[in-house]
Amino acid sequence: FLIKARNQTLLSYMNRLIDQLNNWISIDGIHEIVLVIKDQSTQQTLERWQFKIDLEGENNLGKEADEIEKEIRALMRHITSVFTFLPLSESKKCFDVVVYVREEVVLSNLETIRKTWNDSEQFLIASGGSVALRNFSTQLHSVNTSVTYRLTE
Repeated sequence: FLIKARNQTLLSYMNRLIDQLNNWISIDGIHEIVLVIKDQSTQQTLERWQFKIDLEGENNLGKEADEIEKEIRALMRHITSVFTFLPLSESKKCFDVVVYVREEVVLSNLETIRKTWNDSEQFLIASGGSVALRNFSTQLHSVNTSVTYRLTE
């Protein structure tokens, strides 16, 4: 996974987050990841990118790596195309990542999770626009994606 950042604090956070996501995904411990884009000065949620993760089980074991990569590339192109109709905002942005961890994973790792991660709100957008994006599946998981965005006044 490639991350390009100049800010060492951000880079450290992203590396720690990706390591933890890899760990939780490998044990089927996550059912949703949400990237929240916010207005930096007002903290108002502008966009909410959802990635719902479901265990595929035995159904997809014959899927080849190049087919999986093709689906992921198609999703990335779809995400890029969505930017053409999302409302523009000139304000500075910041982001949060919300990870919905399965209850049994939280309970079995409560001490570590409390030391390392914070509880969060959901950052929902009331009466916003929503777009379902392409889905993809690996040999083990299917990922359903969507974006909800704040409508401009």
